[in-house]
Amino acid sequence: MVSGHKNFHKLLGYCLQFTTHPVLAFEYAEIITLDPLVASNPRNTRRINIAREVANALTYLL
Repeated sequence: MVSGHKNFHKLLGYCLQFTTHPVLAFEYAEIITLDPLVASNPRNTRRINIAREVANALTYLL
């Protein structure tokens, strides 16, 4: 269940009818990207933590 992970927003619902593609409804979230963080040239330990969090989120999807 993706909604149970801290890096994913809560899935509120979905619709498989009346459309050729599934529609997913997620809770509202401010747009936040990694761009400003990466552009700030973080130290190597911070870079490793970012990579670890991204890898954990991707692993959670499997």
